[in-house]
Amino acid sequence: MVNNIDNIDGIVGSSDNYIHKIGNCYLTKNEEEVLNRYDINYRLCKNNKELIYLIEEYLETDNNDELEWISTNLAERSYYIDTNK
Repeated sequence: MVNNIDNIDGIVGSSDNYIHKIGNCYLTKNEEEVLNRYDINYRLCKNNKELIYLIEEYLETDNNDELEWISTNLAERSYYIDTNK
């Protein structure tokens, strides 16, 4: 069991689905590739919630299933990171 999100890096899944801390955000390689494809600069974000905000801003002008999926994943991940257990 993982008690600290800093220890989650590379815990489960295939190598493309490992969760890595990139800057201040926790992303998989697949999520990182999609964000790069749409020029969303996740490296400057202070946390996942700020990245969600950037994605949602993008989604206001362009409906995109991949980014919607990432936004949903990040919101769930942020819930677990920010919730005291």
